[in-house]
Amino acid sequence: MKHILKFICGISIIILFGCTGKGGVLPSSKPYQPEEWEKSMYQRIDRTVFPSDIKKDHKKFQGKFVHWLGIIKQVDIKKKSNSDTCIINVTADQKYWDYIEDYSIQDEHIFLSPKGEGLFIYNFEFPMTADNEKNLKAEVANKSLGMFYGYVYLDSLNNNMPTLIGAGFKIYDYREYTTAIFSYDVERDNNGNVVSLNGVPELANFQKLRVANKGQNK
Repeated sequence: MKHILKFICGISIIILFGCTGKGGVLPSSKPYQPEEWEKSMYQRIDRTVFPSDIKKDHKKFQGKFVHWLGIIKQVDIKKKSNSDTCIINVTADQKYWDYIEDYSIQDEHIFLSPKGEGLFIYNFEFPMTADNEKNLKAEVANKSLGMFYGYVYLDSLNNNMPTLIGAGFKIYDYREYTTAIFSYDVERDNNGNVVSLNGVPELANFQKLRVANKGQNK
């Protein structure tokens, strides 16, 4: 089951949303559709900026409002002094997704590409409870997939790590995604810029790795 962690930013509750991408739609597939409460935020996303872009030219891309997916690798939680607020740093391994949800005999419905642009950090603040801390840290052992959005910058104090100043996110369980079915890249031009159609990145080097079977495909 997909479970969503909701974090309070000020007085607003903000949850991550997705964007549709290019890809073949099978009879058992459907494009990802944001829910009603997501739509206004969905339209703000710059879908053509990825971790390598902020590494290449952080002055050009810093401050962009973006949306990245990543497999959660580490969670660091620090309590702010004289406050009930905690600072959370989630380290995730970014992966490409065509934003097509596939529903068939397999357990997974998110077919991520095994390719991506490496590690990034998602940084945000929210009131911490013991249950929230326990659940969030459990996502590391579970190899959960996070869908993150926020404002991007290059953290010069942390090995120049691409970092998102977060607005919110949601998490998919390990059983809901796989990187073993399709492989693809985001297409770039001769200058290294993402090629897009109507703001949606084009995909390149598409390969079918295997046919999805019943149960888990890992």
